[in-house]
Amino acid sequence: MDAIHGLKYSRRFDLVPVFTDYLAGEAKAMGPYDVIMPVPLHWWRLWRRGYNQSALLARAIGKRLGAEVCCHILKKKRNAAPQVGLHRDERLHNIKDAFSIDRRKAARLVEAKVLLIDDVLTTGATANECAKTLIKKAHCKSVDILTIARTM
Repeated sequence: MDAIHGLKYSRRFDLVPVFTDYLAGEAKAMGPYDVIMPVPLHWWRLWRRGYNQSALLARAIGKRLGAEVCCHILKKKRNAAPQVGLHRDERLHNIKDAFSIDRRKAARLVEAKVLLIDDVLTTGATANECAKTLIKKAHCKSVDILTIARTM
């Protein structure tokens, strides 16, 4: 968990290739995919942190697999409280309706098989909300999630 925390909060960009080695292999085995995309950060959190660790991973995986990466179609429209430390019900409520689609770019996703990249899966609330938004609003064919880790 120290490595994940380092990437997420301490600009440990040197860890991206390490995680990409593992994630690209898993993505290749799960795929193929039409589009790879990261779980987005709200613009305010992105501005404060300076980067989206999931976007770094998505771009590296896309490059490794020769797949299209779309980082600006799925948007986090509401700056919800961080999910860290929240219980399951709080996480579900906190993230509900937090995502939207950039309709000008959404045509690219119609009937697409999407691979969504995130760092850690805890309850699945964020991944589920992203997938629901992509399927309902962008009419994706399917959305799979790939993460570095899953809490138990």
